[in-house]
Amino acid sequence: MHTFQFMDKYTVQVHHHLAQNDNAKHITIVILPAIGVAIKKYDQLSQQLAIQGYDVIAADYPCCGANQPQVHRGIDYNYRDLIDDFIPQLLSFSKTPTSILLGHSLGGQLASLFSTEHHIDVIGIATGDIHYKNWQGLGQLKILAVATLFSILSKLYGYFPGYKVGFSDKETKGVIQDWGRMVFRGIRRIYTRSAQDSKSQQSQGFGYFISIKNDNFAPISITQALAKLFVNSHIDTVCLPVELKGNPHSVWLKTPQVIIEKIVHKY
Repeated sequence: MHTFQFMDKYTVQVHHHLAQNDNAKHITIVILPAIGVAIKKYDQLSQQLAIQGYDVIAADYPCCGANQPQVHRGIDYNYRDLIDDFIPQLLSFSKTPTSILLGHSLGGQLASLFSTEHHIDVIGIATGDIHYKNWQGLGQLKILAVATLFSILSKLYGYFPGYKVGFSDKETKGVIQDWGRMVFRGIRRIYTRSAQDSKSQQSQGFGYFISIKNDNFAPISITQALAKLFVNSHIDTVCLPVELKGNPHSVWLKTPQVIIEKIVHKY
C-alpha cells in the first residue's frame, strides 16, 4: 500500500495492481471513481484488468472511503484541486510508458477536464456533461431541481450529506458546487482558465466512452456532449447481462466483463 499527501494535508491510500504473468501491455490504467462509490467496489474491475495485462492504480478521493479523516465541515476541495493535485499524484505511481485515465461518472468528468490540459487518453464509463440542456424533456427540470437541492444542502451543512438524500455519502461542498455549476453552465464553463478556453480548448488525447443502455443517470446525450471535449473520440453502447439487477449506472461493477471486453478491444 502506497500513500501520498493531498494538498499537503490529507493522506490518500493508493492501490496498485500489477499486470499478471506474461500478458503485460505496458499500459497503466488509473481509475477515478464515481461520487460516493468506494474504491473497493472497483476491485473486480482492477483485478480483471490486471489479468488482461494492465497495471492498475486506484484510490478513494481524499477523506472518502478508506481515507481518513472523513469529510466534515472543516474539509473542502473542488474539481480544480482534484485535477491539479490528486490526479497528477496518482499518475506519478505509473511505471509504464503509457497511462490512461479511466473515469466512472464524476471520474469521467475529472479525467476529461484533466485531459484538455494534459492530452492524456481517457476511458469514460457512464459519464457525461450534465448541463441541463443535454437532457431530454422532464430530465432538464429534474437535474436542475437536484442541483439546486444539493447546493442548498452543501451550504447548510458545510459539506454534502448525501446519505440524507440517498445519493452517495459525505462529499465536500466544493465538489458538489462544481457539480451543480456544471448543471447550470456546462462542463466547459465550470473550470476553464479563461472565456477563450471555454470555447476552444480540446484534448488531443483520445476519448473513449462507454454508455450503458437504460442508464438514466448518464443517458447517451450527456456522454455525447462530454466527448466534444476531445478532438478524437468514440462512444460505444453496451447492454448489461439481463440477470444483473439494479441501477445500470453502478451495478456493472459487480460483473464488469462486458466493460473490460470493450477496453481490451480498444487498447
